[in-house]
Amino acid sequence: MLARIGNKLYWAGRYLEQAEQMASYTRVHYLASMDAPSPAFKTSLWEFLLQSTQSKQAYFRHYRHAEEEKVLHFIALEEANPASIFSTVTKARELARGARDCISAGLWEHINCFYHAINNYTAEKLAQKSFCSFAQKVEKYSYTIKGYINSIMIRNEEWKMLSMGYHLERALQLNTMLLSKMHEISTNISSGKPEAVEYYHMKSMLEGIDAYEMYKQHYKTNINRSHFIHFLVFNSAFPKSIAYNLNQLFLLCQDGNENSQLQDSTLMQQIESMTATIGSINPEALEGNELPFLESNLKNLQQLAETLEMEQPVY
Repeated sequence: MLARIGNKLYWAGRYLEQAEQMASYTRVHYLASMDAPSPAFKTSLWEFLLQSTQSKQAYFRHYRHAEEEKVLHFIALEEANPASIFSTVTKARELARGARDCISAGLWEHINCFYHAINNYTAEKLAQKSFCSFAQKVEKYSYTIKGYINSIMIRNEEWKMLSMGYHLERALQLNTMLLSKMHEISTNISSGKPEAVEYYHMKSMLEGIDAYEMYKQHYKTNINRSHFIHFLVFNSAFPKSIAYNLNQLFLLCQDGNENSQLQDSTLMQQIESMTATIGSINPEALEGNELPFLESNLKNLQQLAETLEMEQPVY
């Protein structure tokens, strides 16, 4: 497989994962905003959402205030926002088109239909049908595409590059969102009811990545801080955790290494180092010091992404 084709598939996987995570996360926080105790709290929620979806700087270049309708449109459909759901789906489709000869007709049709379903939305339609309807459509298409990739595609080079893209993006997105949440918790911890504020943010984070039910099944108790961090960062049995996705990246790189030099590459060394670090940390001992760890881990993931682009496996 040519390096340029591998690069296109890798980034297609990343953009597809990014669109799904943004849709789910924004939908949950949009619903939570309906129960906001005050207008100020609601405004802070929109600003937090823009920050979490990496849209804040671009948004405030166009608007002065964070207002519900404008924020939702900017995250969902704004072409001027490179991180909008529409922008990421468009980029995923163009990348898949560039690698069309190397993927199945079925996968291309799924991605193409996804793009047209999103492209069919206007600002008026988004307001009329509600953001929830839009987000659920994005999530369903994403689940269908990933189901096709994992259930039907042969385990070849194309599958590996798509999978590496969405596993890395999932870890990056989760770390970024979790870091924003912990910042929000630490900022609001001086409020009159710090336990209630902490619980609200942890629950909305779990719901935002469709993890709340799995958390309840796993721990069989109410949400607490150490379990919350353990589940999202360290639990290698949970498919959206950082540990799980690092393990998957390691296996994908290792699987293609028989006839390459990736086994001793910088990429493999970085993955092994991050996996070992996460495996050596006691989540309970981390309580209260999550921010430095998450900031360091995000930097490591970003460096991993840069290395992966430079050392992409070519089969």
